Amino acid sequence: MGARVSIAMATFNGGAFIAEQLESFAVQDRRPDEIVINDDRSTDDTLAIISAFAVRSGIQVSIEVNDRRLGVRDNFAAALSRCTGDILFLSDQDDVWLPTKISRMLRPFEENPRTLSVLCDQIICNGDLSVRGPRKSANIRGLGYDVSKMATGCCTAHRRDVLRLVLPLSSSMAHDLWIARLLTPLGARVFVDEPLQLYRRHGNNESNWLASSVKPIGTFDRVKALQTQSGAERWERRARQSLEVAQRLSEQCQWLADHGFAKAGERAIAKLECEAASLQRRGQLAKVGRLRRLPMVFDLYRSGGYRNFHGMRSALGDMLR
Repeated sequence: MGARVSIAMATFNGGAFIAEQLESFAVQDRRPDEIVINDDRSTDDTLAIISAFAVRSGIQVSIEVNDRRLGVRDNFAAALSRCTGDILFLSDQDDVWLPTKISRMLRPFEENPRTLSVLCDQIICNGDLSVRGPRKSANIRGLGYDVSKMATGCCTAHRRDVLRLVLPLSSSMAHDLWIARLLTPLGARVFVDEPLQLYRRHGNNESNWLASSVKPIGTFDRVKALQTQSGAERWERRARQSLEVAQRLSEQCQWLADHGFAKAGERAIAKLECEAASLQRRGQLAKVGRLRRLPMVFDLYRSGGYRNFHGMRSALGDMLR
């Protein structure tokens, strides 16, 4: 008997697009065993659409309306905690899954028991899906990042036991970023280099990262990204986040050992602490004028602090900002 599949959804006033999202679950060549939905007190027809789908789809649908508004992060945490499947897919309320998404993403889990998380690519579209732009991975690479930086929650599936590591979620970052930052340094994520869903950009999306643009990333976009990635507050916030991830891994050393990631966890903690120290130094750089900053940048570069980023490119960015 194969793994039991759950889809965790966090909904709020999703009536405009949620019917298409739900129907894309029903036409999967490997249908989910359950859909677990936490609704954040919608005031539109979201709940009526879900209820009608539950009646006609033949899929087990569990709906719970929160007693109070939780926000996206905590709403997802509530849905995940109610899932009963072996493999948990996260879903937004406004995209469309391609028919082979579930079956294709199950394959890495079946091939390797050490795989904890699987991530697929997606095609970025406009609001009515009439314009299909680049793949998300292409935009990420266009910004100069490795695809490992892709943390888009709606493209992910996780083994159920991952919840013991990631819950409770961090209050300082988005749920998908928190999960990705915990799992990526363990080498436990697999990227399926195929677009398995249509990612709808309609103006009210939660994420506004430049890599989610319907237009391909160009040189101007890369320059713009460098300009927005500066500032003492940003570097210091990222340093705190790195230390928070390291702290959670330290607290879960037994979980890591039980799953065969003890050594990987130790390496990840050391790297995160080193990264945090470099981020704190970059935060200090951003607080001084350019002339005073130059020798500080050279010192950080000589000490290897930019190895945690993009090397000379990051150093030049700090000099010129």
